[in-house]
Amino acid sequence: MNNITISKDSPKTWMGIPKIIFIALIAIFIFMTGDGIEQAFLSKNIVDIGFSGGQASLVFTVYGVMVVVGSWLAAVLSDVYGPRKIMALGTIIWLIFHVLFLVFGI
Repeated sequence: MNNITISKDSPKTWMGIPKIIFIALIAIFIFMTGDGIEQAFLSKNIVDIGFSGGQASLVFTVYGVMVVVGSWLAAVLSDVYGPRKIMALGTIIWLIFHVLFLVFGI
């Protein structure tokens, strides 16, 4: 006969998903909900300043493609150089472009 024992060290799960992963998925869901909220009003603003609806949709399409490419590239570079270095590099690049936007874009 097979006796199945469950170790007390095993992580708690919900529907087969470890609790910590489930909490992380909820956090990502909340972040992505807030992250995409600007698309509701930004496309109208782009059209209001004189661009066509097609040009406004192109902005969001290019954004989506760049997110996919950037995510893949960040994953590959993290595997090669380590996540800490790539996160630091990403933060530096983000700061540079935001300073440039604040100086020249506004």
